[in-house]
Amino acid sequence: MIARMLLGVAAATMLMATPARAQLAPEWPSCVELRFTPDERVRSCTVLIKSGREAPKNLAAAYSNRGNAYAAKGDLDRAIADHSAAIRINTDFANAYLNRGSAYFRKGDFDRAIADGNEAIRLASRLGMTGTLIVAYENRGIALRNKGDQDRAIADFNKAISLNPRDAVAYFNRGLSRQAKGDKAGGEADIATARQLHPGIGQ
Repeated sequence: MIARMLLGVAAATMLMATPARAQLAPEWPSCVELRFTPDERVRSCTVLIKSGREAPKNLAAAYSNRGNAYAAKGDLDRAIADHSAAIRINTDFANAYLNRGSAYFRKGDFDRAIADGNEAIRLASRLGMTGTLIVAYENRGIALRNKGDQDRAIADFNKAISLNPRDAVAYFNRGLSRQAKGDKAGGEADIATARQLHPGIGQ
């Protein structure tokens, strides 16, 4: 199961990469699960990466999960390197593009965040990964909003809401984009909806 982790309204969202289930090594839970500390996840994922026993898709998942752990530690360059390694191994890895885009966003590199969002959306659409697709639209919209492209940002938030009408993150960020365009009433309405769905969002 993919776990969605909200990093903050102004930041992007990461998705954990899950390995194929056949004969999992004992390090997998502490590589993937958020109940473990980032340092524990880095150690366990590194064991899996160095073991030489993982199939390609599982190896890519280990790299991407280690990338998420590095991002949680604030080591964004290592996070980007690991997600890039995951993509080289599995070019259809939508979540690795999504996660790398999140790291680029946190570095302030909105253009690369948008480019990775484009690829995550393309792959998630083709592979029928609705959860990933929703988060990818949110993330790309947030990056576009931070670049000042409010119209395209709103279009992405609209798409996220069409896929999940209870998407508080998309409502909140659409509200911010509407306010930035001078639509105070529309922005306030979206932010109020977001806070009905997720009390405390943006605070």
